[in-house]
Amino acid sequence: MANCRPEKRFRLTRPAVDAISAIILLKTRKGDYGILLLFRLFNIDGANAVFESDPRQVAPIKFSAGGEKVSRGAADVKINPETTIDTIVFDLGNVLIPWNPYWLYRKLLPDDKAIAAFFAEVDFGAWILSHDAGEAFADGIARMGEQFPQRHHLFQAYFDRWEETIGEPFAESVALLKRLRRAGYRTFALTNFSKEMFPRARVLQPLLGEFDGVVVSGEEQLTKPDPAIYRLLCERFGVQPQHAVFIDDSLPNVEGARRIGMHAIHFTAPERLEAQLANLGVGL
Repeated sequence: MANCRPEKRFRLTRPAVDAISAIILLKTRKGDYGILLLFRLFNIDGANAVFESDPRQVAPIKFSAGGEKVSRGAADVKINPETTIDTIVFDLGNVLIPWNPYWLYRKLLPDDKAIAAFFAEVDFGAWILSHDAGEAFADGIARMGEQFPQRHHLFQAYFDRWEETIGEPFAESVALLKRLRRAGYRTFALTNFSKEMFPRARVLQPLLGEFDGVVVSGEEQLTKPDPAIYRLLCERFGVQPQHAVFIDDSLPNVEGARRIGMHAIHFTAPERLEAQLANLGVGL
């Protein structure tokens, strides 16, 4: 049966809304006490409260692919996070350090068309991911060599000459990482990477030793975008997802981070990253 009592409506002013924002932030950190304090402070029946707001901004909020904007109807506005960001989590390959197997295989095959045909024939991406998930290269090379004996030398070459797939770090990304650290942000790396190759990467790129911690998929036998690997990082290093930003060049990996409550940025260019972080409230 419908409730026939007169509807109680409360219209809150902008200062009151600002106070509410602070109390909602308290709720994210202290459980339900913040929202109880809110209702007691204003003596509000939560089911019937009405907020004064610009009528152009009442459409549902939707996150964009980049993670740095929201859409309210036809308008796009920058996010003002309700929680302070204190942690930045980087992917490595093609965010801080360029990786491109074409650079190696251009020395071994006639042209890019031949390289693309080889990659498609053997499902090269899946082969790489198997090592990122923990398979030993000796096993992976033997397995693929049996299936594609005429290509065995190409699989072996990847292991032997892996350093030739790596470029110089992106100067803009490295400079930003250093500035974030100087500004007091915690910085971590979460990478899909072979456990055999990562020690070689540390030798090649000393900047990998500058993080507060690193999670390597091959060591954990978990790969992005499995939510379990993001949770593992958070639990191991005491990261609160709502206070962290994850940066990756792979959109599925970005969405994996969002699924556990992290802010996330789809990395597309080093020169855009600082502005994307600023849109999430990261100040430098």
